[in-house]
Amino acid sequence: MKINSTVVVIVLIVAAFVAGYIVSEMFAR
Repeated sequence: MKINSTVVVIVLIVAAFVAGYIVSEMFAR
C-alpha cells in the first residue's frame, strides 16, 4: 500500500491547525 506524500503533508497541516485551535481554546478559558 503506497501512501501519497502530498496527502500526508495535508493531513499533518490540518492536524497542526486543529491542535493549535484546541490549545488556544484551552488557554482562553
